[in-house]
Amino acid sequence: MALNKPWDEATDKIEAKQNGIDVTAPDWQVKWRTLAISRIGETHAKSFNPILPWVGLRLAMDSELPVPDWVLRYFYESAGLLNQMIREGKHRGRKEAESVGRMLGFGADGKGQTSAFRDITLQDRDVKIAIHVVCGMVANGWSQEKSVGEVAGTQKLSEATVERAYARYRDVAQSRVSNFIDK
Repeated sequence: MALNKPWDEATDKIEAKQNGIDVTAPDWQVKWRTLAISRIGETHAKSFNPILPWVGLRLAMDSELPVPDWVLRYFYESAGLLNQMIREGKHRGRKEAESVGRMLGFGADGKGQTSAFRDITLQDRDVKIAIHVVCGMVANGWSQEKSVGEVAGTQKLSEATVERAYARYRDVAQSRVSNFIDK
């Protein structure tokens, strides 16, 4: 059974255009996916979220692009850690899966910490929230306060959550919206 590709062309076009790529060019998909893989790598360099190399690997292979060095390095280092666990005979039995997951960087680091999966999900959600706020201001001429309130209402979120997302990703959102409108 073949896996579904993690994107569709309509979404690719929107995101490519948001990132300043001319979607009428014949090679726009390669440019977009290359840029996406590069940005995932930049994010991984800052956050070391272990999910990102998996995303980078899948996107590169599905796009028939070379697997980037940062992805290969993650899997090489992870293989070394797994081999060490095997040599030392540690963490066998019921705790094996948990130990492997933690060794690879999955799971929260402690009380109040966010897991790798949750962190990626929240970041993606917050970028989308910020884009909605910017769209409200640009398309509807709303003030920031009005746009935040409207987004909070339609997304069923608190205004504080929307404000935090907007503050964190305002520049990204403004850039994506202006690229989308200007091209």
